[in-house]
Amino acid sequence: MFNAYVNKGDVIKHLKEEIKTISQRWASFMVNKIALEKESENWEDFTEEEVKLHAKMKKATLGKEVADQQVALNKFTPKEKEIFVAVEQREGKKKALADAIKGIKEFEEFLEVATDLMTEVVAEDSTSITN
Repeated sequence: MFNAYVNKGDVIKHLKEEIKTISQRWASFMVNKIALEKESENWEDFTEEEVKLHAKMKKATLGKEVADQQVALNKFTPKEKEIFVAVEQREGKKKALADAIKGIKEFEEFLEVATDLMTEVVAEDSTSITN
């Protein structure tokens, strides 16, 4: 599998470092996922009116510069703005949860491939040493 010039010891060392780094990132994503899942247990659904209001306000700000967004939002009551912010924050947290789940899956796939590769390199390295 390997070119004769590839230093298998360096490959093994690098793979171990990568596995360590990705395992740490996996753990961080897992902590984030668990925290967001716990938080989501307490989320109450928004009413249909609140969802429609959010959509209306989102449409009013879509594609506008920040200053123009503020002007558009100032046409709404403080309570409407509060609902808008709450829905935006919830959507952000839902996206963060989806991103965490996706990241965990990608890390797990990487770790599986890297571990399999390291096993192959170690086996090939020990075979070449005994020959």
